[in-house]
Amino acid sequence: LEYNILKAHLLTASLPTPPSNTMSSATKKHLPHVVLFGIGNVLPALSQTRHNVGAILVQQYLTELDSRGLERKQTGKNAWMYSGVRCNEALVDDFRQRTVQRIKRKHLAQQAAQQSLPEFQGTATEQLSNEQLEALVQEKLLQFCPQPEVNLHLMLPSTAMNLSGNALRSYCDLQHISYKSKRDRILIVYDDLDLPFQSCKMKFKSGDAGHNGIKDVERKLGTNKFYRLKVGIQREGGTLQSGRDYVMSKFNRQEMGVIEGTVYQQIRDICFEGFPHLDVSDVMTKMNSL
Repeated sequence: LEYNILKAHLLTASLPTPPSNTMSSATKKHLPHVVLFGIGNVLPALSQTRHNVGAILVQQYLTELDSRGLERKQTGKNAWMYSGVRCNEALVDDFRQRTVQRIKRKHLAQQAAQQSLPEFQGTATEQLSNEQLEALVQEKLLQFCPQPEVNLHLMLPSTAMNLSGNALRSYCDLQHISYKSKRDRILIVYDDLDLPFQSCKMKFKSGDAGHNGIKDVERKLGTNKFYRLKVGIQREGGTLQSGRDYVMSKFNRQEMGVIEGTVYQQIRDICFEGFPHLDVSDVMTKMNSL
């Protein structure tokens, strides 16, 4: 039914002039690519349904990035790229400060332990130089933020839900994004009827759980080895609608307020800001501990 409705719906968009940027195009090409794809249905009448929660959240992030003054260019139907996006400086500064303190505490503990040994009693302890400290900090920073600068792609629905794989595969091929490499990263954001409302789970290489959009992505990419962020839309007790009718129904005002408020803020701060740059296992741990 969704496909028949959408079959005659043509989405046209004029491509804007690519923005100027001080970074050379050659440099941009060699940056890792990161795709945040909020899957759903392209038809405007279905845009605010529970089935489109992934698209709602990615759209909200797109709007926020624009408000920060970041320049983007349209790189596909309902797809945009922000070139040379750097890791959030506040995240890096906070990690640096905490790392410096941890290293200093560890060094002092090692000194105290050493001085407790008879053979070292009365000897001068080796001090940690600024150069040694900075080298240790840089090593930890590289582990924390292995991709400090990326080309960030945001994708919204351009097809029916059950053709999401077509859109993603075509876009990756066009932009030379390797969806089977560890360098380029893809995160699919979508609804999960089995998760409680407003809860989220981030996974890698999990099953499709009957979700037609994810089924098509796995089929068209030829792999299930990609990251996915599941957003809970579980029905409350007493709801008589079928699962299909429920996911195709719209959020009420209160529910939408929660999705665009608390849920979005948590996903933005941990996942959307962290996933492109940081160690993904750390991002998943934080996301799944909410």
